[in-house]
Amino acid sequence: MTMNVREQITNKLIAAGGFWSYDEKSVRENLSDEQIIEGVLAKLDLEDIDLLFRLFSAKKIKAV
Repeated sequence: MTMNVREQITNKLIAAGGFWSYDEKSVRENLSDEQIIEGVLAKLDLEDIDLLFRLFSAKKIKAV
């Protein structure tokens, strides 16, 4: 379940152009938790932010 949510968020970030200058395979293999959180908060919608809370704790999201 957790990996599915992570993949879903990663797919949306890539589709939104969040990592346009990087090779997609490299992004998928090396994307850190912090990069996912930052990307969602900067580029995606409220429903995607809700997904973050399924993947990470509120404390971790706030720390980023």
